[in-house]
Amino acid sequence: MAKTIRIAAFGAAMLLAAPAFAQDGATADLVRCRATADDAARLACYDAAVTAFETARAQGEVVVLSRSEVAETQRRSFGFDLNVLNPFNSDGQPEELASVDGTLARARQAGGKWTVVLQDGSTWKQLDNATPYFRTAVGTPVTIRRATLGSYLMSIGGAAPLRVRRENP
Repeated sequence: MAKTIRIAAFGAAMLLAAPAFAQDGATADLVRCRATADDAARLACYDAAVTAFETARAQGEVVVLSRSEVAETQRRSFGFDLNVLNPFNSDGQPEELASVDGTLARARQAGGKWTVVLQDGSTWKQLDNATPYFRTAVGTPVTIRRATLGSYLMSIGGAAPLRVRRENP
């Protein structure tokens, strides 16, 4: 009886988590088990589906991510043209961040263009010919926002923005 309750509880947890995954393969098997009327048959179905799910997870075919892991990955990849599917978006389209906030680690100017490194390690290079005036002190707040035609605008310490592109992963 205790095993039945544990399996049923695990199956219920997996069903609640199922919207986070594509509804095919191993997760679809878990959902299909719910429709089985006979308790013993439903338990056997869940046992088989959980085994298939664990095998798929162990082989890397299924990856379980939390919302915070997806949000952190999106934040770290901001500025790169990555077409990563967000499993938490119900219409199958990636959720795009409009802007990110960071902190200045260092900034240097060479050839009239700025290279800015944030404390998260991301490097941004100036594209336009603007001559912005901003504090280059470590710890100065930086905001990078998405602009038109796939470009980005960076504002350092609230100064006028400069057009930039992301340089490193």
